[in-house]
Amino acid sequence: MLTEARKAEVDAYLAAFAERDEAGRRPVVRNGHDQPWPVLTSAIEVPASRVDDKRID
Repeated sequence: MLTEARKAEVDAYLAAFAERDEAGRRPVVRNGHDQPWPVLTSAIEVPASRVDDKRID
């Protein structure tokens, strides 16, 4: 359930920045997985998605 919630959070973030730049590329993209999140119980590990935000602020 935590994994699905995290995936939904990343999907919503990516959808919010789905516009493309002048070259036709997306400035915010999914970029594999990071180290699993530590969780207080030892029964589960939550994979952490990586997002590459290339926007210049």
